[in-house]
Parts: sequence; structure tokens; C-alpha cells
Amino acid sequence: MPDSQHSTKQKDLSEFGLSDHESRIYWALVENGPCTMSELAQKANVPRTKVYANVRKLQKKGFVEFLPEKKYMCRAVSPEITLKPLLDKKKDELDSMKEQLNRLIDLFSQIKDKDGVERKEFWTIKEKVKERRR
Repeated sequence: MPDSQHSTKQKDLSEFGLSDHESRIYWALVENGPCTMSELAQKANVPRTKVYANVRKLQKKGFVEFLPEKKYMCRAVSPEITLKPLLDKKKDELDSMKEQLNRLIDLFSQIKDKDGVERKEFWTIKEKVKERRR
């Protein structure tokens, strides 16, 4: 696979919270099917000493599963199963942020004077704290 395609896939997965090593391992599993840790190190171009820990992280995130019949062999879980719930969660977070923004806009509009001029008030609490410490 060309480097540009590989880096695009890694960038896409980083949007979902995967590290560089995690995304390399995940894509190696997607492209090659079930692999052992040694095979993953070679195919994902990740140091062998880092593969197992990253596979465990991917397993906890739901991206990888170990084959029950082979202890040190794992496979990728479908993006439809792993990424869709993450995307739904991000959508929920965005909806919540939109609601918060609307509440802040409402509060901001309540602060305006009747003639529509915004109030600019500053409180200098820091100076009062310094005075009390003396």
C-alpha cells in the first residue's frame, strides 16, 4: 500500500483516539487477517516489544479480539462495530455542546442593557486576594 494511503488511514483512526502504533496494528490486521504478535510486528512496522501492549489497548477499545483457539493470535473487529458507537458518542457530545452554547448565548443576551449595549464589567478579585494575604 502506498505511504500516502497508509498515513491517511492512520490519521483517520487518530480521530477516533488511536495512537500511531495502534492504528498501524489495526490496519495490518484489517489488511492481512488474523496474525500472531510476531507477524504484526513485521506487517505493521511496530517494534515487537510494543506490539502486545498495543494489541491489549486495542482489545480494551474494542478494535481487536484474540482468537479463542489460538492464544497469541488476534484479528481486527469490523469498523462498523467499533467506530460507529464512537461516532455516535462524539455526536452526542456535540449535541450537548450545542445546548451549552445556546444556554450561554441566552445568558449573554440577558446581560445586555435595555438599549442593546453590552455591559463590560471586570472584577479584580486577584488584587483583593493579595490585599488579604498582607
